Amino acid sequence: MSQQAEQPKQVAFYPGAGLDVAPFILFPEIADWYCMDSQPWSEFGAKPGYERPHFLARLDQVMGQIGMKKIEQPPDTNTDIVVFESEQQRVTYFINSVFPDALVRVPPACNVLVACGFSLTDKAPDFLAKWPHIICNNRTHYADWVTEWKPEKISIIEWIDEDDIVLEIKNWTREFVQPRTRVVECLTP
Repeated sequence: MSQQAEQPKQVAFYPGAGLDVAPFILFPEIADWYCMDSQPWSEFGAKPGYERPHFLARLDQVMGQIGMKKIEQPPDTNTDIVVFESEQQRVTYFINSVFPDALVRVPPACNVLVACGFSLTDKAPDFLAKWPHIICNNRTHYADWVTEWKPEKISIIEWIDEDDIVLEIKNWTREFVQPRTRVVECLTP
């Protein structure tokens, strides 16, 4: 009797996550998520003058709308780390963290890259070539740098109406996102 090799646990890294909860909704099998964003310090990486003072309150709101509860951290904990949990998932946000400069903060166990939150205009850092599974969306899946990495699998989040990608914060719910999206799986040679 042959035994199938056990699949490694999926652990996702999402740089530039912002308030995007669609990947958490559409990939419930991924229990551990590590998100990185330069907000609230700046919406555009290290560029000063783009502060988003309401980011944390909005993050709390959208995470609550999908059933995630903020986990209070001890007073001596790094204030640039925010953690949310549900029964199935744990999401750790590294805020005020600029990608790719802050990559030292990402646990090495991550094996899924979510490439929906950023666009690379230059050659992708070599670090990104190690990901066996990449999750993209309508706007990132045709980028040269995704196919250049040759991951084993690419999952594309397709919004049926691209205008839905930019949503009012109140609409970031499972009930709104699920019927307006589909995930297309692509295996790469």
